[in-house]
Amino acid sequence: MLIIKAECRLIQKGSLLAEATVTLRTELGDLNIKRCLIVDGKDGEPFVTLPQKQYQKDGQNKYQKLVYCSSNELKAKIDEACFSAYSEALKAEPVTSGKKAKV
Repeated sequence: MLIIKAECRLIQKGSLLAEATVTLRTELGDLNIKRCLIVDGKDGEPFVTLPQKQYQKDGQNKYQKLVYCSSNELKAKIDEACFSAYSEALKAEPVTSGKKAKV
């Protein structure tokens, strides 16, 4: 059985809304994934990114995934846990930057 939970820290700097640590709890033990980011998308809808490394190529910022899901269902569960933790963090510490948060 897999249990997924997340802890979230609000950042709200530019399009970066928050940073989360996701814990995947299995019968073999826990796997903690740090630096999952909740980002405000160009369309105004937030999305979750798993850890990635930024680099430059031809003067452009590029991103290389360090962790990825082989299953859309698993990624959806991780997203759900992150958005739930983000909602809880917003309740505890409301946005004061004037930026309206969506979840």
